[in-house]
Amino acid sequence: MIDGIIRLTVLAVAAVALLTVGRAGWIGLRLGRRIGVRHADLGLGLWLPIFASARDARAWLETWRAILTSDDPAIARVVLEGRVLAARYAELAATSNAWALAIAAVLPRLG
Repeated sequence: MIDGIIRLTVLAVAAVALLTVGRAGWIGLRLGRRIGVRHADLGLGLWLPIFASARDARAWLETWRAILTSDDPAIARVVLEGRVLAARYAELAATSNAWALAIAAVLPRLG
């Protein structure tokens, strides 16, 4: 019985994790397309930076901060969806960890 519950829980967590990864990919694709359209002048250096100094790294981070906090509603929506997805992932991780702790506490007593 407990073995079946464990397997069902593992399958459910794996399915949710797979859906989360798919959703994260979709959000990343949407963000990339929107930034590519709106900020085409930044080019590939935005995605694959080469840092010659700490100043270059700071400038790159400031560019990303400006993009992600811009007034563009499409980017704001994608950022919000990313935050919601991160919160769901954290909830999934905490829940699966709680299940593991509960099972570890119960199984030695059953044996």
